[in-house]
Amino acid sequence: MTDFGESVPGGEGTDANVARRPSRDQPRGIHRAFTHEALREFALHDPLRYLQLLASAESKQLVEVVYSAVCERFSQQGENPDFGPAQILVHLRRVNGHPVGVVEMPPPEAAGEAYFTALVGYVDPGQPVDPTQGIPARYFTLEMAEAIGGEPQTTLREWTQTGTDRNHGPGPQPTLPHFVLSLQRFNAEG
Repeated sequence: MTDFGESVPGGEGTDANVARRPSRDQPRGIHRAFTHEALREFALHDPLRYLQLLASAESKQLVEVVYSAVCERFSQQGENPDFGPAQILVHLRRVNGHPVGVVEMPPPEAAGEAYFTALVGYVDPGQPVDPTQGIPARYFTLEMAEAIGGEPQTTLREWTQTGTDRNHGPGPQPTLPHFVLSLQRFNAEG
C-alpha cells in the first residue's frame, strides 16, 4: 500500500458559483449526504478500493465525482452547494499500524455536520491482501455537536454500511491530529 502520512487537496483553485450561507440550525443536506451517505457507502462497500483511491493520484477525481453526484441529487430539491470540492482535503494516516483514509470537510455550520470522516482498514499494509476477500474496516465521523454553555462540542460517531450509527460520546478537538488519535482505541471487531 501507499505511505499513509500525506495530505492531498480534493481539488485545485477556487470554486466558482458557490453560494454562501450564514450559520444555521439544521445540517446542510449536501454536506451531510456527502459524508454520511455517499462516502460511507463507497468506503464500506469496498474498503480496500476506497483506501487505494484515496492514496492515489485519483483521490481528487474521487472527491469531485462523489461531490458532483450529491450536488446533482440536491439541486433537484432546490439546494445549491455553499462549498466546493477544492475545499475537501484527503489525508492519509496510520492508526495502530493500520491505514486510515481521512476526508476533511469545510467547517461545519450546524450540529450533525462532520469535520472529518475516517475509514480505518484493519489490514497489515506490509502483507499481501486478496482483493476478492475484502478487508475489515470501520467508518467514523467527527461531528459538530450542540454547544454547551456557549462552548463548541464535538461527537465521535461510527457508521455501518446500512447507515446505522453508534455514538461514541464526546469527541476530541476538531483537528486532524486529535481526530486520528481518538481512533486508536478501536479495533477491527468493534
